[in-house]
Amino acid sequence: MIFSVLPNAVGLVLRRSLSAQVGRFVFGYNINMPKLLIAWIPVILWAAIIFYLSSVPHLELTREPVGNFLSRKAAHLVEYSLLYLLIFRAQGYSGTWRAVMLTTLYGISDELHQLFVPSRTPMVTDALFDLLGALGGAVAWKYLPTRLKKLKP
Repeated sequence: MIFSVLPNAVGLVLRRSLSAQVGRFVFGYNINMPKLLIAWIPVILWAAIIFYLSSVPHLELTREPVGNFLSRKAAHLVEYSLLYLLIFRAQGYSGTWRAVMLTTLYGISDELHQLFVPSRTPMVTDALFDLLGALGGAVAWKYLPTRLKKLKP
C-alpha cells in the first residue's frame, strides 16, 4: 500500500518544486504556478477579445465620420485601461510601469496585426490612445476606493 502512494507523493513534491523553480527563474521569487496561471487567464481572455475585435474588417459603430472617430478612440481607451488593470492585478498589484509597458506593447502588436486585416490600417495615433488607456487605468486604480483594491487575483 505504501508503494502505491509513494509515486503520487514524489510526483506532487517534484511538481511543486518544479513550479517554484520556474517561478523563481521567470519572476525572481518563489511563486505558485497554478495561482499564476489563474491570475493571467483574465488577461489572456481580454487580449483575445481585443485581437478578435481588431480582426473584424469594416468595424464601425456609426456611419458618421466624427462619431465613428470618437467611438473608436473611446473604445481604445476603455479596452486598454481594462487590459492594464487586468495585467496589474495578475502581477499582484505591483509594477505599475511594467503593466503600462506590457499594455502598450500589446497595443502596438495589435496595430501591427491590423496590417494583415482587410480594410484595417495600423495607426500611430491608435497606439498612443492605447498608451493613454493604460495610463488612465493606472490613474483610475490610484483613486479607486480601498474596498475595491482588496480584491485578490
